[in-house]
Order: sequence, then structure tokens, then C-alpha cells
Amino acid sequence: MKIGILTFQFPYNYGAMLQAYALKSFITNKGYETSVLPYFPVHFKQGYSISPFQEGIPLKHRVHNAVTYCKRKPQVSLFERFKEEYLYSSREKEVSKGTLLSECLEELDIVFYGSDQIWNDLITKGDPLYFGAKSTARKISYAASMGTTKCSSVQKKLIAEFLPGFYKLSVREPESQTIIANVIHRRPELVCDPVFLKSMKEWREIERPVKIPEKYMLLYMLENNRDLFKKAQNYAQKYNLEIIEIHPSLTMRHIKTRLMRKVGPREFLYLIDHAESICTNSFHCVSFSIIFKKKLLHIPNSNSPERTISILNQVSIFISDRDYVEADLSESRDNGLIKLIETSKQFLEEAFQAEAAGGE
Repeated sequence: MKIGILTFQFPYNYGAMLQAYALKSFITNKGYETSVLPYFPVHFKQGYSISPFQEGIPLKHRVHNAVTYCKRKPQVSLFERFKEEYLYSSREKEVSKGTLLSECLEELDIVFYGSDQIWNDLITKGDPLYFGAKSTARKISYAASMGTTKCSSVQKKLIAEFLPGFYKLSVREPESQTIIANVIHRRPELVCDPVFLKSMKEWREIERPVKIPEKYMLLYMLENNRDLFKKAQNYAQKYNLEIIEIHPSLTMRHIKTRLMRKVGPREFLYLIDHAESICTNSFHCVSFSIIFKKKLLHIPNSNSPERTISILNQVSIFISDRDYVEADLSESRDNGLIKLIETSKQFLEEAFQAEAAGGE
């Protein structure tokens, strides 16, 4: 049985690549031939490419890429190496057109759609391929996210047209459950992000060591937040910690921090694992802070606060969209996440068993 995964694996983003790896690894370990589909749409290339020669990008982006290319290339090479070693097979090359992706889809028995915000039309530009278009394989969504609490007209149209044809539906956030149920009167199951399918021990197996100080706080902010950074400074000063800052595009740098410029997905895991504390507004950085049982400083990202609010609720940390939270995730607490992980693995097992049996 051949299984494909259609997700966001192409951005130079730690969480995007690691969630794709986690789902592929889980399915592969069950004995199935699995591939992450190498789809990299043109409109994404225009947004994520670091090359000044990428077709279709505005002049100001060409200038920016020309200025930053040499600075970013060493770090980007670590992301590219991760894709080659952990996501794609040696024969796979990234495709940017739906017609080429269709050829890949024809060979598959099952296609998993997710995780990440594949159903957020502001990101995908309403690309119907992420909703199952042009695929005759059995379609299953795993931890797909709409990345919003309100359904746009584009999302509503795509949900109504394509999601009734899915064999099994699951999403990452309760908000996506509600939106889909209201459109097609079918409630998807709630499952965990794929990164939680792997244990701390399993993640440690792919870490790559980097040179670090003896005691440090890891700062990773996808959205600049002065209040959160001030909290980080005060905390680091109180506990005598150096602040190590990372960013996948190297575009954010705060004063009195040490910016590390060569951090790929494997180095990212090592830095989280060995930090005294984590300060972040990234969903996946919060997720790995939970996995590695770290001390966490966090204010939700204003663009989609429901994502981290939802996962923190699972470990009995209840906040609103602009609350500051400081928590020791190593402490034992009422942990709904454990049950959610068990339910999620059961969801995947049932999907495999049904296909192996030859039908519903």
C-alpha cells in the first residue's frame, strides 16, 4: 500500500518541516511505503524563495533577497538537507504545477492531507489540491487546520465541494471542527499535531548538537512582541541566563541576545532540549516545549492565538488570546494531551486497517 502526505513541507520553518517528518515517520514505522508529496506551488515559491532570480517576485523582494542571500544561504542549506534526508525519496523533485502533482497522486492508495494550515485560504490562495482535488485515492485529513475562527466564502465553497468525499476527517483545533460541521453537517475528529506522535526519546535521536553556553534561554519569536521580550529579559536576568535567539529567516534580532545563524530543524530540536527555558510565540515551539518538559514564557501570536491556546488547554494551562503565561511544563498536571495522543494514534490505525481490509 502506497501512502502520500500533502502538507506544508517546503517553507524554511522549523515546525512545518518537523510536523511533516513526524507524520511520515509514524506511518512508515507501521510498515507502509510513505512519501511526502513534493508539491511547492508557484505562489509559495514567490513568497519563500531566498533567490533574487525567482520568477514572479516583486522588485523589492528581489532587492531584499539579493542583500540577504549570502547571510541566509548557510542556514537554508540545513533546511534543504533535512528535506532530502527525512522527507523526500532520492527520486523525488519538487513540483510547482497541479498537473505534475496529479501524476504523483495517481500512484497512491491513500493521501493524508495535513497537518498545518493547509485549509487556510489566505495562505494557499484557495488551492483546491489541498482539499483533495484531482485525487482518486482514499482521502484522509490528519490534523488539518483552517488557521482561523471565521470561515471565508472561499473556504466555505471548498469545504462544501471537496470534504464530503473524504473517508475520514480530522482537524487540529476545535474551531476548525465547528466551521466544517456547520458547512457539511459532519464533525471531524480532533487530533494532536503530528509532532506529538513521537516521544521525547525519538526526537532526541535526530537532534544535531551545536555549541551552546552552559545556561541559556532560547528566544524564538515569529511575531515581534515587546512585552514578551521584556519578560524574557527580566527572566534571564533573574536566573543569570544568556539569551540565544533563533529565526528561520534571520530577519528578527533583539538587543542583548546572541543570534545563531546556522540552525536547521535538527539543531532547533537540540537547542530546545538543552535550554533552561523557552520564550516563544510559535505554536510548534510551544509544542516542543511541552514534549521536552521545559519552562515556558509565552504570549499567543496575534495572527492565530487559538492554536497555542488550544494546545496549552490540553495541559491544563488556561489563557485568553493576549495573556502572558509563565509555566514549568516539567511539573505533573492534569494532562488531556496524553488522551488526545492516544485517540490520534487510534484514528490513524483505523485508517490503515480499513484500507487493508479493502473498504469501509
